[in-house]
Amino acid sequence: MNAVSSTQTNLRIVPSALPAFVPGDVSHVSVEQIVGGQTADDLYEMYRAAFIPLHSRAAFGHLLPRAEFNASLQAPTVNKLIAWDHKGRPVGMTTLTTDLSTEPVSEWFYAERYPTEYARGDLFYLGFLLVRPDAQRGGVLVELLKTVATHVSAAGGVVAFDVCGFNDETFKFAQVCAMIAGRIRPSSIEKIDVQSFYAVSFPAAL
Repeated sequence: MNAVSSTQTNLRIVPSALPAFVPGDVSHVSVEQIVGGQTADDLYEMYRAAFIPLHSRAAFGHLLPRAEFNASLQAPTVNKLIAWDHKGRPVGMTTLTTDLSTEPVSEWFYAERYPTEYARGDLFYLGFLLVRPDAQRGGVLVELLKTVATHVSAAGGVVAFDVCGFNDETFKFAQVCAMIAGRIRPSSIEKIDVQSFYAVSFPAAL
Protein backbone atom coordinates (compact mmCIF):
# COMPACT_ATOMS: atom_id res chain seq x y z
CA MET A 1 0.00 0.00 0.00
CA ASN A 2 1.09 3.58 -0.52
CA ALA A 3 2.47 5.57 2.36
CA VAL A 4 0.17 8.16 3.85
CA SER A 5 1.17 11.80 4.08
CA SER A 6 1.43 13.03 7.66
CA THR A 7 0.40 16.53 6.56
CA GLN A 8 -3.32 15.71 6.32
CA THR A 9 -4.39 16.91 9.76
CA ASN A 10 -7.76 18.59 9.21
CA LEU A 11 -10.16 15.86 8.13
CA ARG A 12 -13.81 16.86 8.33
CA ILE A 13 -15.67 14.65 10.78
CA VAL A 14 -19.38 14.15 10.12
CA PRO A 15 -20.43 11.01 12.02
CA SER A 16 -24.10 11.55 11.15
CA ALA A 17 -23.21 11.28 7.46
CA LEU A 18 -21.78 7.79 7.83
CA PRO A 19 -24.07 5.02 6.51
CA ALA A 20 -26.03 3.06 9.08
CA PHE A 21 -24.36 -0.04 10.47
CA VAL A 22 -26.27 -3.26 11.03
CA PRO A 23 -25.23 -4.96 14.30
CA GLY A 24 -23.11 -8.01 13.60
CA ASP A 25 -22.52 -6.98 9.99
CA VAL A 26 -18.79 -7.75 9.97
CA SER A 27 -17.52 -9.53 6.89
CA HIS A 28 -14.10 -10.37 8.31
CA VAL A 29 -11.20 -9.13 10.41
CA SER A 30 -7.84 -8.77 8.68
CA VAL A 31 -4.42 -8.46 10.29
CA GLU A 32 -2.18 -5.87 8.64
CA GLN A 33 1.41 -4.80 9.28
CA ILE A 34 1.36 -1.68 7.09
CA VAL A 35 -1.75 0.40 6.39
CA GLY A 36 -1.82 3.37 4.05
CA GLY A 37 -3.80 5.10 1.32
CA GLN A 38 -7.56 5.56 1.56
CA THR A 39 -7.85 2.97 4.33
CA ALA A 40 -5.58 5.06 6.56
CA ASP A 41 -7.65 8.17 5.79
CA ASP A 42 -10.89 6.36 6.65
CA LEU A 43 -9.45 4.95 9.87
CA TYR A 44 -8.19 8.33 11.05
CA GLU A 45 -11.58 9.89 10.34
CA MET A 46 -13.22 7.17 12.45
CA TYR A 47 -10.54 7.54 15.10
CA ARG A 48 -11.21 11.26 15.49
CA ALA A 49 -14.97 10.76 15.55
CA ALA A 50 -14.64 8.06 18.22
CA PHE A 51 -12.06 9.77 20.44
CA ILE A 52 -12.89 13.47 20.26
CA PRO A 53 -15.70 13.04 22.86
CA LEU A 54 -13.08 11.90 25.39
CA HIS A 55 -11.47 15.37 25.34
CA SER A 56 -13.74 16.50 28.18
CA ARG A 57 -14.32 13.09 29.79
CA ALA A 58 -10.80 11.78 30.40
CA ALA A 59 -7.91 13.53 32.14
CA PHE A 60 -5.35 11.78 29.98
CA GLY A 61 -5.13 12.90 26.35
CA HIS A 62 -6.32 10.15 24.01
CA LEU A 63 -6.30 11.74 20.56
CA LEU A 64 -3.07 11.24 18.63
CA PRO A 65 -2.01 13.79 16.01
CA ARG A 66 -2.20 12.46 12.45
CA ALA A 67 1.58 11.99 12.23
CA GLU A 68 1.65 9.75 15.32
CA PHE A 69 -1.39 7.82 14.12
CA ASN A 70 0.35 7.31 10.78
CA ALA A 71 3.48 6.10 12.54
CA SER A 72 1.47 3.39 14.28
CA LEU A 73 -0.14 2.35 10.99
CA GLN A 74 3.30 2.15 9.37
CA ALA A 75 5.06 0.30 12.24
CA PRO A 76 5.60 -3.31 11.12
CA THR A 77 5.90 -4.56 14.72
CA VAL A 78 2.40 -3.30 15.51
CA ASN A 79 -0.36 -5.53 14.12
CA LYS A 80 -3.43 -3.65 12.92
CA LEU A 81 -6.59 -5.74 13.25
CA ILE A 82 -9.21 -4.19 10.97
CA ALA A 83 -12.89 -5.13 10.91
CA TRP A 84 -14.54 -4.78 7.50
CA ASP A 85 -18.19 -4.65 6.48
CA HIS A 86 -19.61 -6.50 3.46
CA LYS A 87 -19.03 -3.49 1.21
CA GLY A 88 -15.30 -3.51 1.90
CA ARG A 89 -15.33 -0.54 4.28
CA PRO A 90 -13.38 -0.51 7.55
CA VAL A 91 -15.70 -0.22 10.55
CA GLY A 92 -13.24 -0.75 13.40
CA MET A 93 -9.63 -1.35 14.30
CA THR A 94 -7.39 -2.24 17.19
CA THR A 95 -3.63 -2.54 17.49
CA LEU A 96 -1.80 -5.47 19.06
CA THR A 97 1.93 -5.76 19.62
CA THR A 98 4.64 -7.54 21.59
CA ASP A 99 6.97 -4.57 21.02
CA LEU A 100 6.23 -2.61 24.17
CA SER A 101 8.59 0.17 23.09
CA THR A 102 5.84 1.30 20.72
CA GLU A 103 3.42 1.92 23.61
CA PRO A 104 3.50 4.63 26.32
CA VAL A 105 4.04 2.03 29.08
CA SER A 106 6.90 0.79 31.26
CA GLU A 107 8.38 -2.30 29.61
CA TRP A 108 10.24 -3.09 32.85
CA PHE A 109 6.97 -3.23 34.78
CA TYR A 110 5.50 -5.87 32.49
CA ALA A 111 8.75 -7.81 32.08
CA GLU A 112 9.04 -8.19 35.85
CA ARG A 113 5.37 -9.04 36.36
CA TYR A 114 5.15 -11.58 33.52
CA PRO A 115 8.74 -12.80 33.06
CA THR A 116 7.90 -16.12 31.36
CA GLU A 117 5.55 -14.66 28.77
CA TYR A 118 7.85 -11.68 28.21
CA ALA A 119 10.87 -13.92 27.61
CA ARG A 120 8.88 -16.03 25.12
CA GLY A 121 7.61 -12.99 23.25
CA ASP A 122 4.03 -13.78 24.25
CA LEU A 123 3.32 -10.64 26.27
CA PHE A 124 0.99 -8.57 24.12
CA TYR A 125 -0.29 -5.03 24.48
CA LEU A 126 -3.66 -3.95 23.14
CA GLY A 127 -3.28 -0.38 21.94
CA PHE A 128 -6.06 1.94 20.86
CA LEU A 129 -9.33 0.35 19.83
CA LEU A 130 -11.74 2.31 17.68
CA VAL A 131 -15.17 1.54 16.29
CA ARG A 132 -17.17 3.72 13.94
CA PRO A 133 -19.51 5.75 16.19
CA ASP A 134 -22.72 4.41 14.66
CA ALA A 135 -21.47 0.84 15.15
CA GLN A 136 -20.40 1.01 18.77
CA ARG A 137 -23.47 -0.88 19.97
CA GLY A 138 -23.09 -3.54 17.30
CA GLY A 139 -20.81 -6.54 16.96
CA VAL A 140 -17.63 -4.82 15.75
CA LEU A 141 -16.05 -4.56 19.20
CA VAL A 142 -16.86 -8.20 19.93
CA GLU A 143 -15.37 -9.44 16.65
CA LEU A 144 -12.15 -7.48 17.19
CA LEU A 145 -11.74 -8.69 20.76
CA LYS A 146 -12.52 -12.29 19.75
CA THR A 147 -9.71 -12.12 17.20
CA VAL A 148 -7.31 -10.77 19.83
CA ALA A 149 -8.34 -13.36 22.45
CA THR A 150 -8.05 -16.24 19.98
CA HIS A 151 -4.54 -15.21 18.96
CA VAL A 152 -3.24 -14.61 22.50
CA SER A 153 -4.92 -17.77 23.79
CA ALA A 154 -3.24 -19.90 21.13
CA ALA A 155 0.12 -18.55 22.29
CA GLY A 156 -0.69 -19.13 25.95
CA GLY A 157 0.18 -15.49 26.42
CA VAL A 158 -0.90 -12.40 28.32
CA VAL A 159 -2.57 -9.37 26.79
CA ALA A 160 -2.48 -6.11 28.73
CA PHE A 161 -4.45 -2.93 28.06
CA ASP A 162 -5.43 0.34 29.67
CA VAL A 163 -8.83 2.03 29.68
CA CYS A 164 -10.01 5.37 31.03
CA GLY A 165 -12.68 5.45 33.73
CA PHE A 166 -15.35 6.84 31.42
CA ASN A 167 -15.01 4.02 28.87
CA ASP A 168 -14.78 1.37 31.56
CA GLU A 169 -17.90 2.63 33.31
CA THR A 170 -19.90 3.41 30.17
CA PHE A 171 -18.97 0.45 27.99
CA LYS A 172 -17.84 -1.99 30.73
CA PHE A 173 -14.74 -2.58 28.63
CA ALA A 174 -12.80 -4.73 31.11
CA GLN A 175 -15.88 -6.87 31.81
CA VAL A 176 -16.48 -7.36 28.08
CA CYS A 177 -12.83 -8.38 27.59
CA ALA A 178 -13.07 -10.90 30.43
CA MET A 179 -16.33 -12.34 29.08
CA ILE A 180 -15.00 -12.78 25.54
CA ALA A 181 -11.71 -14.26 26.72
CA GLY A 182 -13.58 -16.72 28.93
CA ARG A 183 -15.60 -17.94 25.97
CA ILE A 184 -12.41 -18.67 24.03
CA ARG A 185 -10.59 -20.44 26.86
CA PRO A 186 -10.59 -20.41 30.70
CA SER A 187 -8.74 -17.25 31.70
CA SER A 188 -8.50 -14.60 34.39
CA ILE A 189 -8.33 -10.83 34.47
CA GLU A 190 -6.80 -8.58 37.12
CA LYS A 191 -6.34 -4.86 37.62
CA ILE A 192 -2.57 -4.43 37.72
CA ASP A 193 -2.23 -0.69 38.34
CA VAL A 194 -4.28 2.43 38.95
CA GLN A 195 -3.40 6.06 38.30
CA SER A 196 -5.49 8.76 39.94
CA PHE A 197 -5.61 12.40 38.92
CA TYR A 198 -5.90 14.98 41.69
CA ALA A 199 -6.26 18.76 41.80
CA VAL A 200 -5.52 21.13 44.67
CA SER A 201 -7.66 24.29 44.62
CA PHE A 202 -7.01 27.51 46.52
CA PRO A 203 -9.67 30.09 47.33
CA ALA A 204 -9.26 33.47 45.70
CA ALA A 205 -6.93 35.78 47.59
CA LEU A 206 -8.67 38.51 49.62
